[in-house]
Amino acid sequence: MNVKFMPNENSVTCTRKANESLLILISHDGNTVILGDAYTYGEHFILLIKSGCEGKSVDDFFKIIATNSGADWNFTIPFEYKNIKSKKDRAEVFFSDGIVIITKVLTELKFNPKINIPERYQKHLKIFKK
Repeated sequence: MNVKFMPNENSVTCTRKANESLLILISHDGNTVILGDAYTYGEHFILLIKSGCEGKSVDDFFKIIATNSGADWNFTIPFEYKNIKSKKDRAEVFFSDGIVIITKVLTELKFNPKINIPERYQKHLKIFKK
């Protein structure tokens, strides 16, 4: 796993010690992780750009906002995820992949792997019921 701390590891460590929010980008394969404090970067796409990941889209990553007590998953399903045409199937695969990969990465980074999907993103989960 390649982990990039923005702007550096010390800054991320200080943010964690203060239990302030970190933005975390995790590639869909779990091999690339980018962390930066939410106050400095504000949005995941800004963190991605500032990290120098040229040619990458924020949709290539699971988007997390974490503190030491847990993580909120900005659950938005990329239209092209794994080239799955069915909206329902794509949502189910994205959800199950995300739970596994996000939990694994958060655990390796020594975060509490409790994942929450905020209410504003839960509309995407309703597709499972159709």
